[in-house]
Amino acid sequence: MRNLYPLSFRSLLLRLTILVAAVGLFAPALTAQQTLGGITGEVTDSSGGVIPNATVKVVEEQTSLTRSAKTNGSGVYSFVNLPIGTYTLTYT
Repeated sequence: MRNLYPLSFRSLLLRLTILVAAVGLFAPALTAQQTLGGITGEVTDSSGGVIPNATVKVVEEQTSLTRSAKTNGSGVYSFVNLPIGTYTLTYT
């Protein structure tokens, strides 16, 4: 009588394990590219002291998208959800 199942259980299990491992290795490469980013920084004076309540402005060079923020008490500012691009920052 002819064997209808030429692969043994161990062989099938080994192939399934290799397939799952390969999918796990390459899954991060299959994710979508990111289209938003952020800029975070700290405004300080020439002596290294932080400057709270300074106005920070970012302008995207190609689209002229402009956003402003104030630094917190530690001189830190943050811009989130900015389209990927090249920005010019100014501080006042």
